[in-house]
Amino acid sequence: MARDPNERYRTARRWPTTRALPDRPIVAWRTPTGGAAPAAILAAPSTCSVAGAAALVLVAVVVLAAFLETDRGRRFAEQKEGEAVEALAARRRAG
Repeated sequence: MARDPNERYRTARRWPTTRALPDRPIVAWRTPTGGAAPAAILAAPSTCSVAGAAALVLVAVVVLAAFLETDRGRRFAEQKEGEAVEALAARRRAG
């Protein structure tokens, strides 16, 4: 904006005629609302959305690791229980 008030545009309608592309309209950015808001957030990846995606991936990896560890422990416990049952059955047959 010019410092001298006389050099400023009196109305917004006069400004486009002196620009480099006078045939293109001036469009203001509108904040998306409703269903368009998530699409706009994902369309322009910002630091926040990238950090959110990384956090989701991290949570998924932790949940998968916990599931695999729990499954391994369950299989180990079933194996030990089977061995104990077989040992008990062998003792009863022998005694």
